[in-house]
Amino acid sequence: MYEMLQTPKQRRSEAEEHRNKGTERESLPSAEETVVRLMIHHPEMIPHVSREGIVEEFESPLLQGLAGSLVGAYQRKGRLDLTEAMGSLETGHQEKLRGLAFDERGFSEGQEEKILKDCIEKIRGRKLKKDERELLKRIREAERQREGETLKALLLERQALARRERGLLKNSP
Repeated sequence: MYEMLQTPKQRRSEAEEHRNKGTERESLPSAEETVVRLMIHHPEMIPHVSREGIVEEFESPLLQGLAGSLVGAYQRKGRLDLTEAMGSLETGHQEKLRGLAFDERGFSEGQEEKILKDCIEKIRGRKLKKDERELLKRIREAERQREGETLKALLLERQALARRERGLLKNSP
């Protein structure tokens, strides 16, 4: 009822504000994208990214492919040659890499390692939550099917997942 009493200009400005909030949220890079940007702009971090094995946990196949290519290029030469990395990619992937390479948003100087650590924790936390949801579905199905041995194994798996989650939380600030 209140909406009907508003002037068209008021309704329009509220709609624009809502739309702008969505745009702001969309313009923030994901943790995965931030990791790839760090790899491009600070190639010295690639060995750390590789040791962490975080690329395998990416949800975005595009960003996972880009990060994998960057790791491979770095490992072949001991440094990052973006031109070489670009040459090994499909056209769509090349465009994304080019966009990330020329992204003007900088990182706070001296904060790159902390940003990388935060991104890794966020990616791992998201993966743990996803794994937990899938495991709970399997547990419910095993309960419904009255599969005692399967249920027992799944519950043990859930305990292990909870320990991993506690370890992740313990290591975060």
